[in-house]
Amino acid sequence: MTPAEQVTLAAQREAKRQGAVAFHYKKPLDACPFKGNDPLRQCWLEGRAAASKRRNRLDMDPVRAEGFRAFQDGLLSNECPYGRGRRGQWIEGWEQAKQAKERREEIYR
Repeated sequence: MTPAEQVTLAAQREAKRQGAVAFHYKKPLDACPFKGNDPLRQCWLEGRAAASKRRNRLDMDPVRAEGFRAFQDGLLSNECPYGRGRRGQWIEGWEQAKQAKERREEIYR
């Protein structure tokens, strides 16, 4: 893969991740930073659509489940859409998803 292709692929991944972040912040479709025929616009929309299709876990309280889902969608722990009160629960869910991923990866080593 050429360096130019690598840059393009990285930009597409980041656009999809930004779309997922926008979904978690409950931003509308017209909040897309890419306009018109920009190919990254489609990546952003795909990322947002994929995040909207993922369901929350039912065995957790809703805020914690949103944190769990946010990790799976590629959000970072500092991108929590909540303020002080619910932020702790969201981060607990995010960290639980991170630990679950680490355990799965450890099994396959």
